Amino acid sequence: MTRPIEERAILVTGATDGLGRAVAAELARRGAAVLLHGRSVERGEQALAELRRATGSERLRLYLADLSRYPRYGDWPRRSSATTSA
Repeated sequence: MTRPIEERAILVTGATDGLGRAVAAELARRGAAVLLHGRSVERGEQALAELRRATGSERLRLYLADLSRYPRYGDWPRRSSATTSA
């Protein structure tokens, strides 16, 4: 059985711009908890604020990490820095 989107947390990579940002906005509008990934603090915080205003969702959280720096993606959750709570 599939859980409703309101019960899901979804990671969107590249969520500070373009397609990733549009996907994050649509998921937030539908009620998902959205984990925004980006590399730049400035762009990430700007995207987070704009997405909150545009969607009315407070279920957004920003994660900063340059995934190209890690030989294995499995290391990212332990080494990334989470900012701004959901």
